[in-house]
Amino acid sequence: MFGKSRHLFLVLAVALLFRCFLFFSYHPWDLSDDPSLMNDLLHQRSVFSIDTGRDDLWYHQSALNILSGVRVEPYRGPGYPFFIAVVYYLFGVHPWVVLLVQSVLDVFTVYLIYKISFLAFENRFVSFVSGVFYLLDVTTSYYVLQLMSESMHNLLFLLSVYITLHAARANSFVKLSLGGFFMALASYVRPAMLYYFLFVLFVLVFLTSRKKAVLSAVVAYFFVFSAVVFPLFLRNYMDYGFFSFSSVGGSHMCQWIASYVKARVDSIERSQASNILCKLNGTMRNPFVISSYRKSIAISYLSSHPVDFFWAYVAGVFGFLKETPLSLVSSEFSAYFTENGVDSGLAYSVLRIFNLIFVSVLYSLFLFAVLRGKKSFYIVFFFLSVCFFALVSGPNGASTFGRMRMPAQPFISILSAYGLSLVLKK
Repeated sequence: MFGKSRHLFLVLAVALLFRCFLFFSYHPWDLSDDPSLMNDLLHQRSVFSIDTGRDDLWYHQSALNILSGVRVEPYRGPGYPFFIAVVYYLFGVHPWVVLLVQSVLDVFTVYLIYKISFLAFENRFVSFVSGVFYLLDVTTSYYVLQLMSESMHNLLFLLSVYITLHAARANSFVKLSLGGFFMALASYVRPAMLYYFLFVLFVLVFLTSRKKAVLSAVVAYFFVFSAVVFPLFLRNYMDYGFFSFSSVGGSHMCQWIASYVKARVDSIERSQASNILCKLNGTMRNPFVISSYRKSIAISYLSSHPVDFFWAYVAGVFGFLKETPLSLVSSEFSAYFTENGVDSGLAYSVLRIFNLIFVSVLYSLFLFAVLRGKKSFYIVFFFLSVCFFALVSGPNGASTFGRMRMPAQPFISILSAYGLSLVLKK
């Protein structure tokens, strides 16, 4: 009936069923609609029980501010709060509805992974397995059910990647411009994508085989991206006196990177190190002044501990590859299995064993694809993208429960699926 599209329909059906199963297993509508309360209900099956600097509460409150006509603070991009605000406007202030929408939209993310994979390898088996690997990853499954920006970012980010790669092959001026547009939208959700935009420019200019032919389209990609992100630069300059996209950089460097190094050096918790290292002068109010101040502290501390920073960086890169939120979901799975008459300890042990086997197989296939696969522009692009996100994460990779790996996971899944096709000769 579906002919050549049966692999695509099958993986989309699996994605929809799996995401719906996870969502209805949590049934988050039973819990409070206030994330600040849900964050404290660790003994319950709360999808907001992750401790990541209260990002969920910030996004929730920012969405309420948008609905009230109040501007979003420049600490993070306004894209995800705006998405939540739209859902709240349409369906009422219920965070669980956002999670339901994210679960459905993630099916489209799987679709994009399938299409990117097929564009690269023209192999439906590889495309199908790419989507399945992405679905089976604990980290991607977990953050779809969080009031966090990761799943929305991956959707926009992969849409840009697919359009950009397709446009580069066809040398399409219009499509590459559209790729720049969606990359800019992804930056509004996750400001760090400003750096990935520069990486994509480098790849398009220096790694494509038709450099001269694609150059005019690359210029369009650059200008469309710049035009879309420029308003936020301008707003921050007019309101705060800083021509910057967000104020997250310096604070992030101090509160996460430098604090993580200090925590390793002093054998204390990272949050405790952050309170010591990043303490503010009480007169500071401008978020960009605060960011600049914390950045100077971070640079000063890291420059005085270069060896410790180096080893923390190495640990972070390895942590980027292996960290998952598995330890954070124990209470959630415990409640779910207990309600269904299953020994929660045994179930959680099985889950951990499954994850260990899955990750081991995934990275083995990933390395096999990189080392033994036929070298092409797409393999190089996927591999360099994974390396880019690993290097950018730095020490954070070991302390954010897999969040930093989220943008790289689609590429890891695609290359691992290609590795499996080489092993099976499919």
